[in-house]
Amino acid sequence: MLNAKIQHYDSPLGRLHIAIHENRLLAISFSPLKEAHLQHLSERPGIDIFSGILSHLSPQLNLYFSGKNPCFDVPLTVHGSSFEQDVWKACLQIPYGETRSYLNLAKAIGNPKAARAVGGALSRNPIPLIIPCHRVISSNGGLGGFTGGLQIKKKLLDLEKGNT
Repeated sequence: MLNAKIQHYDSPLGRLHIAIHENRLLAISFSPLKEAHLQHLSERPGIDIFSGILSHLSPQLNLYFSGKNPCFDVPLTVHGSSFEQDVWKACLQIPYGETRSYLNLAKAIGNPKAARAVGGALSRNPIPLIIPCHRVISSNGGLGGFTGGLQIKKKLLDLEKGNT
């Protein structure tokens, strides 16, 4: 059994559920996290993304939700297939306040025919906000999808563009 610590952060968009394992961020969700899901995540291949200080997460979230770019740098390991990891790393390159299409991201990872698969990988992003999958939209300008719900995705995009 995975020994993950669950913390909560009350954001203007609702409660965030945050899982921490071995002093690294494992998952963030707008809905409660299930132990089986966290166990599944931890059993998949993982890569370290940042190596900052975990106690900085709450102040960085405060900055983010006040409409500022906090440049997240808390220690985290993302667990997923090599394709998912490639997609998530490319997603990290999308600047605050900007969007890219699923097709743009597919091209960025060198697989322009994988736009749908990119969407699938983003739907499995265990750390939204930090890995800003909400910044990925459809080529026609539509929102696409978001595990937190399209209403939250729109609010996050508006927040980043200063339209709150």
